[in-house]
Amino acid sequence: MPDQIESVPQTEGIEAGKLQRFQQSLETLYAAAEPLHASGDFSEQIAALGEETFSKTVELGKIKHAARGIALTLAAYKVVEQDQDIRYHKSEHEGGFSARSIDNAGTVPFLQSKSLTYNVETHWLSQTFSFAGPYLADLNLKTAPKLAGPLMIYIVNAIETSTDKVSTAKAIVQVLLASLIDERNKGRVALEKPQNLSIDQTIDLIRKHFFYGYSKNSPRLPQLAIYAMYECIMPTMSRYKDLTLRPLEKMKAANRKSGSVGDIDVNKDDQPFEAVEIKFQIQINREHVAEAIQKIRTASVQRYLILSTSGVADGEMDEIASLKDSFRRSNGCEIIVNGVLDTIKYYLRLIDSPSTFINKYISRIEVDEDLHYEHRLAWNEICAAR
Repeated sequence: MPDQIESVPQTEGIEAGKLQRFQQSLETLYAAAEPLHASGDFSEQIAALGEETFSKTVELGKIKHAARGIALTLAAYKVVEQDQDIRYHKSEHEGGFSARSIDNAGTVPFLQSKSLTYNVETHWLSQTFSFAGPYLADLNLKTAPKLAGPLMIYIVNAIETSTDKVSTAKAIVQVLLASLIDERNKGRVALEKPQNLSIDQTIDLIRKHFFYGYSKNSPRLPQLAIYAMYECIMPTMSRYKDLTLRPLEKMKAANRKSGSVGDIDVNKDDQPFEAVEIKFQIQINREHVAEAIQKIRTASVQRYLILSTSGVADGEMDEIASLKDSFRRSNGCEIIVNGVLDTIKYYLRLIDSPSTFINKYISRIEVDEDLHYEHRLAWNEICAAR
């Protein structure tokens, strides 16, 4: 049986006030974790947890696994719901609650907003965690790496068996957040911010960054560039008044699970209004357009862009035009097929300065979790070689 299960956003049944208190608590604990990470002085947390629990929390904080996110959610929830035994993580458990719903609606958006590592949608995607009974001390969770599950069980039980449960939970959240902050900051590089570039110089810079030659995740760069362009144009163009730019998802997020219809979605009243699908070094052909039509046929999208760094395949334009025209007559949605760089160049003429776009793009590549040191270092090398 596969380890991953289907997931659906689970916000039903969460009291609005409870979710708000949870989110506010995370913000407060994060505000404490930032200087804690900077100073490296964990004496208060060691005093609250004891050496063994502190060491195990630090150990879990260094493991990139859903167990870390689960421990974070459960500990943070204990801070705001002191009477809840957080080991009973499902509403079906007697005296239990829907931890997965809290994680989906509270923890994941919070981590995403801070550019900290998170599981797409929820940390409870795995059957190992979702189908397990209460997280009692004798529960044996099989995870890879092996220590991830047992460490999470230990930490959750350490909270529930402590004399001061809330203080223990707060200290654990702070230690885990400090580990996530450290992980995030290690990948950061101070990026060059070239100013006073012409449109052509800007396009040349972006092109070189796209095709620098990376070990992996090159397709993320055009996604970030188009997203940055939307951040530039949406505040100034009447078409996008009262619309919202959906937060950019991680590369491996499946549209059918996340509810998005493109790599980038512009929403109207939480429904997709305009969307963009981006292809890297793949020429657009009629099959791509046909697949897009099937995907958006029942959606509320008014405009769907299919953009590629390699443009449109030779000999495909007539068939693509026929598919687009037929779909627009029957559905009302306009499909636009174009190159990524051509699209950026067009919109650069409509904003106040190319520097505005460059700064937005830089702010994205600085913190994006799908990028690595090589992508950031390449940017500086390209800027230095201008």
